[in-house]
Amino acid sequence: MDSGFDKIRRNNCTLFINKNFRNDNLEQALSGGEKTLQERYELTPVPSSDNSRIHKFTVSFAGVDREVYFKQYLCRSVCDFIKHLVRPSRARRTFKASLILEENGFEAPAVVAMGEYKTSFLDRENFLVTLEAENTKQIWQFIPDNLEKLTKKQLQDKRELIRVYGQTVGKMHAAGIFHGDLHLGNVLARKEGEKWRFFFLDNERTQKFYRLPARLRLKNLVRLNICEDGISRTDRLRFFKVYLHENPLIARKQAKWLKKVNSKTKRRLKKRELSLMNAGLTNLSKKQTGYYEGKRKDMLKYVPQGIKTSLEFGCGFGEFSALLKERFGTKSWAVEIEKAAAQEAAKKLDRVINADANESLNDIPENYFDCIILFDILEHLVDPYSLLCALKTKLTHTGVIIASIPNIRYYRVFVDLVLHGNWDYKDHGVLDKSHLRFFTYKSIAKMFNQLDFELLEFEGIHPTSSRTFRLLNTILLNALSDVRYKHFVAVVRPK
Repeated sequence: MDSGFDKIRRNNCTLFINKNFRNDNLEQALSGGEKTLQERYELTPVPSSDNSRIHKFTVSFAGVDREVYFKQYLCRSVCDFIKHLVRPSRARRTFKASLILEENGFEAPAVVAMGEYKTSFLDRENFLVTLEAENTKQIWQFIPDNLEKLTKKQLQDKRELIRVYGQTVGKMHAAGIFHGDLHLGNVLARKEGEKWRFFFLDNERTQKFYRLPARLRLKNLVRLNICEDGISRTDRLRFFKVYLHENPLIARKQAKWLKKVNSKTKRRLKKRELSLMNAGLTNLSKKQTGYYEGKRKDMLKYVPQGIKTSLEFGCGFGEFSALLKERFGTKSWAVEIEKAAAQEAAKKLDRVINADANESLNDIPENYFDCIILFDILEHLVDPYSLLCALKTKLTHTGVIIASIPNIRYYRVFVDLVLHGNWDYKDHGVLDKSHLRFFTYKSIAKMFNQLDFELLEFEGIHPTSSRTFRLLNTILLNALSDVRYKHFVAVVRPK
């Protein structure tokens, strides 16, 4: 390890501590594990991927309070766990990559400590503690969405940011360094006078080669080319021109590389758009599509042909019911509890009731609807059984209910619970903070059977793309088939 770090062994933990940031209280807390850390510091959770947990807190170094980030790396799969029995931990790889960047003149948030716990052969944890890069923002936050209203100064600043960033990435590649995920959210920027400084995040897969492999160079350039709003074609060419200046060997094949980057970018975007569509999202903006804007085009195939009336609970902005009107000419009703969303939906639909699902029942006519839609609704209710019973009388004699329901046995949730013992609620997804009920494939089927509904269609959607899962499920003779899906769709009608 780098000579700038002290190695300490305490309990079952090995710590590497930056000599410039020694703090006995912090070192004791880190050695004691996350529980001890929580007892000694006020930890603030920071949004992160499913493969890590991040907390922010304040530590005093030499009498100066500094903000630090504690990132705990979680096992991503069974295969990932097995691999890390023989390879360096994710924290150690990130630590080494940060040192590589520093040695080559690039920056990452300063590492305060790296630690690894090993209480038994199978029980291992690892973490990284870094200083906050003060007064920084992600690069895309410096780029205005609307290019038409930019002042001359703002336009100059944007162009200079892109130029300097292109130069920085060019120098990085010229030095043989590949960054594992070089999108604009993984780079912090700070302007000091007329100069820009960049801090690279998520360095777990960052590596240095004697000569950067073409496939990795292409991977970085494509990731950068999938830029968000506010980046024009001219901006991209400006970036590439500066980049090529730092990589003269590539500059000789400029046309070939431009073609390769653009071709692969188009394939990535097409794949990404299909993936987002399957998840009920259609906007490729850098800001995640709003909860209420999903069109759920993937659900159209479950809607019976020839329906004349529909009722959607939790319609959001009414996008899906508007699709039904467009596709089938239906008379579309909806129920939406959020006032602003209900007002927006009312512009597109025949009637929108702004109320709670159960409160709306008195305003919904009997024996009227050919199709009632419950997309990700039942899990939010205290008593979904009562609502389903009440909706029977709202259907015509051939009417159906289409329900989309999250699967609590979904692979990602399953791994996090079984391997890590974690049950962490999130702002969205299967463990959404607002979910009151949880369902599995069996419990969904049992619920509809108990309520005397006939299951016309019942299948999983939004499968995991994990190759590890596919291998494991094959070995177990398809015993985990239900674990593959994030949601289940049920099309039912009263018996």
